Amino acid sequence: MSKPRVSIVMPVYNAGIYLKDAISDILCQTFTDFELICVDDGSTDGSLEVLKFFAGKDERIQIISQSNMGAGIARNMGLNASNGEFIIFLDADDRFSPGLIETMYKRAFETNAQIVVCDALQFNSESGEIYNPDDVGHILRNDITPDKDTFSYNDCPDDIYLFSAMTAWNKMYDLSFVREAGVQFQSVPYFNDAYFVVILMGMAERISTVSNQLIQYRLGNASSISWFVKKSEAPEYFFELFISMKDTLVKKGIFDATKKAFAKLVATNLCGHERIITEENYKIFGKYFDNGFVKNMCLDILERDEFLNDTEYVDISELVNHGELAFFARIIHRLVGEAEYYKTMPKVRKNLTDSKGVFFSISGVPDKSRIVIFGAGFRGREIYRTNSELNKYTVTGWLDSNAEHLGEIYGCIIKPPEQIIECDYDYVVIAVDKLSVMQEIREKLIALDVSENKIIW
Repeated sequence: MSKPRVSIVMPVYNAGIYLKDAISDILCQTFTDFELICVDDGSTDGSLEVLKFFAGKDERIQIISQSNMGAGIARNMGLNASNGEFIIFLDADDRFSPGLIETMYKRAFETNAQIVVCDALQFNSESGEIYNPDDVGHILRNDITPDKDTFSYNDCPDDIYLFSAMTAWNKMYDLSFVREAGVQFQSVPYFNDAYFVVILMGMAERISTVSNQLIQYRLGNASSISWFVKKSEAPEYFFELFISMKDTLVKKGIFDATKKAFAKLVATNLCGHERIITEENYKIFGKYFDNGFVKNMCLDILERDEFLNDTEYVDISELVNHGELAFFARIIHRLVGEAEYYKTMPKVRKNLTDSKGVFFSISGVPDKSRIVIFGAGFRGREIYRTNSELNKYTVTGWLDSNAEHLGEIYGCIIKPPEQIIECDYDYVVIAVDKLSVMQEIREKLIALDVSENKIIW
């Protein structure tokens, strides 16, 4: 067989019920000059037999077998065996448009791109429901890419890692570029393609996009090659991914120019992977946060309008300004609701306290300070409740504009703002999430003769 123009690498693990469709889609491509390298990762469900069946009928198919070492190593095996001008990594449980390879190869050829990125449709594996990208995340965002045939981080330094999902399967790469870059997939069961994708995005001089949804990406497949990672292991993979990613970007001389894009990437993923925030993982999160993860990842340099949405902004603001307890509190409240939240938070506090001692703080407020809390909503209640357990500050008053309707909370009488004149305090802590609401309260406090340098948000 002569050297093909495109190498298709497909890691396979127990994909039997989907594998036939995936391979059939590839063999029905309008572009035919390719090799398909299938790396079986120790499947036990007959997937290998399916591969052998197709390989016996089409000489473009090669099979490599390994003993359940994970998708990252499987992709590296395929990468090392590839002979094409370009390479694409496809998943064994997805569906592919007949024009996938032709469209992406043509774009790469016409623009001399080193990476071509396409869009994808996302659907539920069980029901077939097609998801709205606003709900599950966008695979491609052309709204933040330059209006050019090709671009690099020089054209969009603050968004270079955000315009596409950190997935290998919607990208075609110039194989010589990949090999010269010396980048491979990480040998971990979770997030194993993110490092590969981000480093190459930073290094590429010519990136191009195709707005067509050329792939149907299956969500919720329990037999996925990375599905079985334990939730208790996932946080360490998550943190180590971004630490190693930053180290490499620094070594390649790319980090400083793309610092904001990197920080936004970390923020989006930290807020977006709520399923790994479980009781058994609180100590792991605490360990990394204690070791300077927030500052090291530059999360403290982002402005409000640089976040994906208001929820993400408030989540990260809580983490940066008030610590991991406040961050956990917001996410857990969002995940489990009001009733379960108050059952769960004591466990969070205990796990974090066991791992590192006292952890609760309000940015800009020294320990033992006298504080007045303004706001009896979610955040205000969390501050009061946590401080009641740890006694880090002395709460001399708790105010809210709706005091007459709130009465007493946790044994403390909620008072109207005007009664601040009766309180002795070092600081007034505004416990609200929205910037506009904070500004209104701040103006009200100043009108009540509260010194500006005593107002904390």
